[in-house]
Amino acid sequence: MKKIIAASALVLTMASTSAVADTALGFTSGMGFGVAAQFDGKYNLSVGNSGVAMDYIFINTEITNDKTIALSWYIAGGAAYHWKTGYISGKDQIGAIDIRVPVGLDMKFAKVWDVFLEAVPALEINSGLHFGYDAALGLRYHF
Repeated sequence: MKKIIAASALVLTMASTSAVADTALGFTSGMGFGVAAQFDGKYNLSVGNSGVAMDYIFINTEITNDKTIALSWYIAGGAAYHWKTGYISGKDQIGAIDIRVPVGLDMKFAKVWDVFLEAVPALEINSGLHFGYDAALGLRYHF
């Protein structure tokens, strides 16, 4: 719990002092229940009760954009560190490190809110190579 509070404080500090044009903060089910942040529309950070993940969005394509809802899909690349049991190998391994490629849908609504859904194929690399997947659902407020 202390790690979640410390990580949340770090994310809030980064978000409040950030000079980037688009910063968002909210909640996610990725990495266990936790905090989701997005910086400059390209960097996603998730800090949850089981670990932390950072991804860079390198493809972001708009599907539809009307006056009330904008829907897009994206592909990102990044890494994750688990301070609880690694979900990929299924072993009781604390400190699992993953290389991940999230593929997701992002729906912006009410101008300052977005909801996202991700499927995350990943490769655990620090205890041999183990392939697996994760998923995340989240809600963020843009300021």
